[in-house]
Amino acid sequence: MADPRTAATMADGALRRTQRRLMQPAFSNDALNGYVPIMGRIVEESLAALAAGGPFELRSEVRTTTVDLANSLLVGLTGLDSAAKRELQAVMDDFFSGTQALELSEDPNSVFGRGLAAKKRLFEMLQPALVEQRDALLAEGHIRSDGNTKPRKSVLGCMMDARIAMGDADALHDLDVLTYQCIGMLMAGVDTSGSSFTTLLVALTQMPEVVERLREEQQKVIQTHGPGLTRAALDAMKYCDAVVKEVQYIQPAGAANLRVALKDLEIGGCSIPAGAMIVVHWHAAHMLEDAEFFGRQTVPLPRAGRPAVLDKDYLSQVFRPERWLAGGVGGRKPTMLTFHYGPHTCLGTTLYMLEAKALLAALVRGYDLELLADPATIPWTYAPLSLPDRAVPLMARLAARA
Repeated sequence: MADPRTAATMADGALRRTQRRLMQPAFSNDALNGYVPIMGRIVEESLAALAAGGPFELRSEVRTTTVDLANSLLVGLTGLDSAAKRELQAVMDDFFSGTQALELSEDPNSVFGRGLAAKKRLFEMLQPALVEQRDALLAEGHIRSDGNTKPRKSVLGCMMDARIAMGDADALHDLDVLTYQCIGMLMAGVDTSGSSFTTLLVALTQMPEVVERLREEQQKVIQTHGPGLTRAALDAMKYCDAVVKEVQYIQPAGAANLRVALKDLEIGGCSIPAGAMIVVHWHAAHMLEDAEFFGRQTVPLPRAGRPAVLDKDYLSQVFRPERWLAGGVGGRKPTMLTFHYGPHTCLGTTLYMLEAKALLAALVRGYDLELLADPATIPWTYAPLSLPDRAVPLMARLAARA
């Protein structure tokens, strides 16, 4: 299912470092500043459209928004009509499910088989647009006549620029590699961000006092920076930033990750032989740290018999955005593992934070979001992503504020 060259890069430290160097310009401050107006427009248009209609299925509409964000910001695919967006979303769903399939059957009716078909369709859908974008960039060149780098409006465009700057423009003619990179970014931007946004919105519907404090902060931001969702305005949203981080802390998009030990290791007195599979469970690490912060003898858990994790009772125990504000809790700052750590930190972390803050800012400024179901009754799935169970509709209503 995956590109073998991508797998080789992940296992080779030197290749991985080279890949990250190519990607870093796409997440620089200058690049992020160029993305902000686009994300602001997308979230404002999405919210306005939802408010104009009736009740909607929250997960589905959130994914529609993340498809728009990923298309525009990550791979630069603009101008898709609604039918093309729906098809891309459905194909991405099948492809992502296929990457997680336990039974690798090529039967076209199996999960893996549908994933293979989706992969083929993604290549058909993406490659013409990628060729057009690549050829335009190659014709234009990396450096303007005044010697300054021309800003790009997508992560993929910045990565192509980096290749040209390194004297490796020939690599852009390997269309399969470009397409795999594009698919990888779409997976991160659609699936992971979609899961995170859904969790964030569900949590907020259960905490009106948090929404009110967010609104108070927005009033101050507007007084200082004006009504636009500019980079300066987003950076000034300290409480909003803390809320986004806190939801990722108590309910990460993915609870854990798997790694294979490449050599014998000893971690915390535990011997791990080479070749062993390691489960890195950052959700458990967060909850253990949370218990330590607040002097608890046990880790808070959802109420017995309840399948969900974001009901009011549970949130009242664990939701503490103040831990991310100046001074932290008891002078200590928490450790965020959701986006990985150290040299493997997700390069898109700041991009996600800006998107999430733009979404929350636009939401609390102009709308009231109501969940039409009790989260305590909604089953939650944890693998491969943390989400309300798709078998249970998650209906919501959005109303414009008077």
